[in-house]
Amino acid sequence: MLAQVTPVWPSDLFIFILY
Repeated sequence: MLAQVTPVWPSDLFIFILY
């Protein structure tokens, strides 16, 4: 969800938030 809202963030950070 966050990835779509803020695609600027790195994928690694997005994955870290999910976990």
